[in-house]
Amino acid sequence: MDIVTTEAQFASRFTGSGHERGRPRNPYNKDKCQWRPGATSEWFGAEPAIAALRPASRNQEDIRWYAYGLIMQFQVPVLRRVIEAVLVFDHGFKPKAITEALYKLEKHEYMGGRHIVCERVQLDGKVHKVYSFRRLATPAERDYLQNLCGSLNKALPNKAIGNAGEQYARGLLISSNQYCNITQKSRLGQVVDQNGENKLDLVAKDIQSGRTYGISVKNQREWIHSGHSAIKDCYNKAHAHGLLPWLIVSFADSSAIKRCERDGIRLTVLNRQIVPAEASDGRRMRNVLRELWSVIGPRPFEFLHARFDRTLKSSSATVADVAAIRSLTSSHEPSGASRASDTSLVHTAAATPNAEQLAPNMKRKRIPYLCRSPQKNGPYRKDAPLVTPPQEDGKLTSPEKRQIPRSLQDAQRIAALQSTFERSAHCQEMEAC
Repeated sequence: MDIVTTEAQFASRFTGSGHERGRPRNPYNKDKCQWRPGATSEWFGAEPAIAALRPASRNQEDIRWYAYGLIMQFQVPVLRRVIEAVLVFDHGFKPKAITEALYKLEKHEYMGGRHIVCERVQLDGKVHKVYSFRRLATPAERDYLQNLCGSLNKALPNKAIGNAGEQYARGLLISSNQYCNITQKSRLGQVVDQNGENKLDLVAKDIQSGRTYGISVKNQREWIHSGHSAIKDCYNKAHAHGLLPWLIVSFADSSAIKRCERDGIRLTVLNRQIVPAEASDGRRMRNVLRELWSVIGPRPFEFLHARFDRTLKSSSATVADVAAIRSLTSSHEPSGASRASDTSLVHTAAATPNAEQLAPNMKRKRIPYLCRSPQKNGPYRKDAPLVTPPQEDGKLTSPEKRQIPRSLQDAQRIAALQSTFERSAHCQEMEAC
């Protein structure tokens, strides 16, 4: 490939002869194949010495030349996150190695760094790193990037991304049928401790083991590493509630997985970002993101519908996530620091009053449907009169006179009604015989 030496020659590739007037054509057009996921997978086929190496065995020098080739062949200023997404998802490099390679490209003492220009550009209120080959971004290119970043933030605000991740995690727990006492949808992200602090996204209890987990969901595009603040926050907030920590993230590297195993944090990596299936204007989010590939890159997404069962039917990856949640055995013993959390959880449960102590302050529960008296016409009716349970003195005494908590009195009443119902059903069977 020929190397463009002047800005005029470079501009002529997009404006035609280089003498056209008016606004240049948009180099970030959605119809250009270079912005589509997987489009760069064959760009380096002419270098068999590098292409023959596996991504895990390539050293950082090779990755630096991959990044150099991407910036040169894109032919326009590119956001740093787009280069990272291409190298990670299309070529299989590790995020940490890519960060170090791009840092080297910014240094002029390295060969190749003399050709790569890195500038900080403020786009939609945020500062982004933009890489280009042998030149700075033109004002028109900055305007295009500004408009695209503004459209992306409008289509996917941080609040919508956070809510989508929390609802997706809640749907996984419910569909697995392995957890109970799951936080209600209206309280997602608002689970606080007794002091009104340490907000968790949701709480769930394992039915088999009886352990209760404090869950934190990080539905972000960045990769979680060992020193990320999300790991420490999840650990501290869960222990403030007296619960076991559980962290659910979109992306995580091997160092984060090792640290969570060491610290006793249950980690679930989704390997994609959760977004709503519909944008705020009613358009399909899949079509909206297709128009913004030039500022997103080949990042994988999962589209969450309003009904989670519809997401299950439309996505095989979601079915695999539910199976992975279900396969987490309740006999998993956390290691290291999480064993202390088990002890604190036991102490918290022992200090909690039982149901009999709380029963006098609670409303009286309604008698179950099956405790109604049988009718002649077959099915039981909700308005049927209650069967009076037999008592020794022939009448029901008040809880104050009997000195029995209301919960025990209700239990005795229900047991008496059930025995009456069973005797009545047995008599009917005998008559039928």
